Amino acid sequence: MDEKDEWKIPFYNAIRQGTGTIVREDENGMLLKDQSGVWMLDQPDRSVCEKWLNDLDPQEVEMIMVHGETAMEVARSLLKCLSVSRCHTFLWAEEKMPERKKTLRFEQAGMDDLEWIEKRYDLLDKEELDQYIGHGLIWIAYKENAKVGFAGRHEEGSMGLLYVEEGFRRQGYAAIMEKFMIERMMGQGMIPYADVFDDNAASIALQKKIGMKRMKEPVYWLWHE
Repeated sequence: MDEKDEWKIPFYNAIRQGTGTIVREDENGMLLKDQSGVWMLDQPDRSVCEKWLNDLDPQEVEMIMVHGETAMEVARSLLKCLSVSRCHTFLWAEEKMPERKKTLRFEQAGMDDLEWIEKRYDLLDKEELDQYIGHGLIWIAYKENAKVGFAGRHEEGSMGLLYVEEGFRRQGYAAIMEKFMIERMMGQGMIPYADVFDDNAASIALQKKIGMKRMKEPVYWLWHE
């Protein structure tokens, strides 16, 4: 995929898995709604962006991922979003899967893992985690019979939910776990990518370490409190 088209990847993944619906589109950008409730917007033309968003009820857009600062400013104003997080998007740009050490065993998380995961991940509530597990989106990593951590992907199509237990950190397991998720997404015909919070230095370093490519422009996640 050409660098100028990399912004399309989140939209492509949502459409590829059958959960994304295009609401507006032109040669420069797109507005999409995912079944998860997440909206996605890329539109560098301010006037077009305003036209697209003026047609929406702000209360119907609880969360939106926006590519580029111009669209972010318009979305924040018109959708009356109170919270904004700046992220960097990293993507696996290679056609072949990454090389991964086979030192960990992976099993799909079950409902008996819910409480354990909930205590370690605070970006989703219990109900949301229950839904993620039910949809097969979270995987547990094991070293022999010990739980090393977990990794997964979000419903709209981005990788995330990466956690390593304290006793297993700084041993390269986070890289193995993310490479496992890259393999799974590629096997499902999706392009692996992850949005990393601007201040998460450890995760940014991890993306670079395993060879993920950083998109030039940041993305912004906006939501109502």
